[in-house]
Amino acid sequence: MQVRDVMTSPAYAVTPQTSIKELLATFKERQVSGFPVVESGLVVGVVAESDLVYRDRPLKPPPFLALFDMVIPLETPEHLREEIIKTVGSHVGDVMTTPAVTISPDADVSEAASLMVDRQINRLPVVDGSGQLVGIVSRADLVASMA
Repeated sequence: MQVRDVMTSPAYAVTPQTSIKELLATFKERQVSGFPVVESGLVVGVVAESDLVYRDRPLKPPPFLALFDMVIPLETPEHLREEIIKTVGSHVGDVMTTPAVTISPDADVSEAASLMVDRQINRLPVVDGSGQLVGIVSRADLVASMA
């Protein structure tokens, strides 16, 4: 069985310019946890809830910064965290994972399953020979195909 037989098509995608606020609303509306990121029709990355959770983790400055604090008064770690988040940005392009792991619609579903397990990912953008997004295949799609 090929990926084209189990993929969802067309696939919903976001752009690098999509705001994080809009992304969060789209996660909720579509009841999914990740999307391909597309620019000019080409898959340039993927963004998942885990990218946002990682981004919002408390910042732990390296221990050697404590040594500098003895000589130079440093700002609090919370303030440092806020500054880094401001620097990181507030659009999908700032938090997406690149490059995206993709698969061909002609690939066997066992290849898709292996990629997901090996790379610890839950979905694969399906792209044609020119890199255009033609669908998406998720772990749930693969499990459903076994029924």
